[in-house]
Amino acid sequence: LGYDAININLADYPLPLFNEDIENTETPASLNDLRRIFSSPTSILIASPEYNGSFSAALKNTLDWLSRPDNSDSNVYQPPFNRFTVALTAASPGSLGGLRGLGQLR
Repeated sequence: LGYDAININLADYPLPLFNEDIENTETPASLNDLRRIFSSPTSILIASPEYNGSFSAALKNTLDWLSRPDNSDSNVYQPPFNRFTVALTAASPGSLGGLRGLGQLR
């Protein structure tokens, strides 16, 4: 199809809960890995289960970390979200099938 797909399982990229004190003192290694991955695609598909009417806390935390620019002197990473074409999908055993979480994720 002319593209390379990368499947990201957030369990493979553990991040501490976002905290500016941590952000200003250290960069988690898994964040650097995710930043490299998110630096090149032009489109992404985000799939999330719905938990208590929202998308997953792990996804929220990852998006919080990825939305922050690189604080190093090199300033290599800038949040790339404005250049993505994004598709969203969700799953839930409830009758709304994840609809409430998708609204917040959007």
